Amino acid sequence: MHEALNIRRWHNYFVAARDLSHILLANIGLLKQPDHNAMYDRLRAYIELLWDVPRKIRIVGSEHVSRDVPTVFASNHIKLDDPILLGYAIHVATDGRHSSYMMRSDFFGRKWYMKTRLLDLDVLAARLGAILVDRDNPRPGQLRPFIRLLCGCGAFVMFPTGTRTRTGKLRDYYGEETLGQVAFFLAAAGDKTGSRVEAVPCARTFNPVTRVSAIVFGEPLTLKEFAARSDGALDRKELHRAFNTHLIECIGRLVEVNVPHLLCSLLLRHAETEPTLSPSAATDAISELARDLRAGHGLRLDPDLDKDVAGAVRRCLSYLARLEAVRVRGDRIEIDRERLGVGGKDGESLKKINPILFLANQISDLDDVVAKVEAKARDLE
Repeated sequence: MHEALNIRRWHNYFVAARDLSHILLANIGLLKQPDHNAMYDRLRAYIELLWDVPRKIRIVGSEHVSRDVPTVFASNHIKLDDPILLGYAIHVATDGRHSSYMMRSDFFGRKWYMKTRLLDLDVLAARLGAILVDRDNPRPGQLRPFIRLLCGCGAFVMFPTGTRTRTGKLRDYYGEETLGQVAFFLAAAGDKTGSRVEAVPCARTFNPVTRVSAIVFGEPLTLKEFAARSDGALDRKELHRAFNTHLIECIGRLVEVNVPHLLCSLLLRHAETEPTLSPSAATDAISELARDLRAGHGLRLDPDLDKDVAGAVRRCLSYLARLEAVRVRGDRIEIDRERLGVGGKDGESLKKINPILFLANQISDLDDVVAKVEAKARDLE
């Protein structure tokens, strides 16, 4: 088995090198551009090579992903490579479906070496499925390619929050204009074709300690079925706003709760009254929280949440210590309370400057989890 995996890995290296060489030579006119549809299918092999699949990526809820229904995949956005991994997960879940995704037209233009004659990554991304939009000069015409795609039974990935989260919260960019986009696409394509058009909520949870990602697909939603539940009480604008608010809530419920989430939430609440905590008390509290959450319903939990909790807490504390968010001295965790009050400036991410808050914020929309953590923090006072 191990030998077969090694052979497959080296084959993927060879294919990736061959395709990259072909692209570079085509860009300077020595070869024709390769078949990008075929290359899209081979992207699966590249991703499995670079992201160490399946050890580092889990796909959950594949049964909710249709192969031939026009679909908008609406996801949270926590890391730069989210579009790549979501496209990979859709391809795996449907055994081959291609999906496009929204991308700002100058995404790679901020680095000169990413836009050269030899290799222009914006152009390459467009050839592999990205639909480029100018976020600095938005125009209605930029939306037509997405509507045409849905009218042709296609699919694309978009992030209702507009851009990557800087605080860890799902609703960083919660606003009417941004949220209206998903419902707009469903309505526009549905009106043109008269067929079913779905929005599939999905969420990526990244555990920075284990570096494992979970990509979870939720049950599909349609604007028509949502409108039927409102009994015609909402006008079109209100319906779109309500639908997108519901969609955001569905995405939030798909985040997988893991040990770093619980530990950081616990440290954040505990630090309000005490700056120190013993590792054993933290481990016991996380173990009890894991048992309580397992007994509940409707939550997405990391399969390893209640396995070797002591080891998971220890590794998470080491991660936080490397980022200087805590100090572990003997049997005491010293929480840097001053650091907990630091906020990002000019869109700066909290991921490194305030990692405890960044991780705690990722489950801040899960009211039942937050309530249990707060109760446990009070018990530790």
